[in-house]
Amino acid sequence: MKKIFAHNVASLMAKSNMTQAALAQKSGVSQRTISNILNPESDPNYSPTLNNIEKISNALGVSPWQMLIGAVAADIITSKDIDKLIHSFTSVSDEGREAILSVSKREVRYHHMLPDPASEKLRTGGQNELGQTTKHHPQKHD
Repeated sequence: MKKIFAHNVASLMAKSNMTQAALAQKSGVSQRTISNILNPESDPNYSPTLNNIEKISNALGVSPWQMLIGAVAADIITSKDIDKLIHSFTSVSDEGREAILSVSKREVRYHHMLPDPASEKLRTGGQNELGQTTKHHPQKHD
């Protein structure tokens, strides 16, 4: 979890062109603490407090839980759509959650089956092996 938090802090700092000193000033967390967070291997016994996670997250403009999402780009972490999706998911019935999950799974499967649009366009002049333009995405059914 420390590595995920460190990665996300570094990504959001880079996205905002923010230095450790600027983040320290904006968050009220010492620059030394921020350095410890960004370098989790330097002191294996160090763990950021929940209070510092909250302060740093707020200074970077996201919720603390968003800073603990692994393996995503900074644009996704900061996306307001994530909050909307979570709110939608938590405010619907069991059937609504199943529908959201079904659409999500279908989209992941579909997009993993598609070739890279840029390389496919170069190879085919804008058409896939079925003669369809690469911009056209026929709907998949389970």
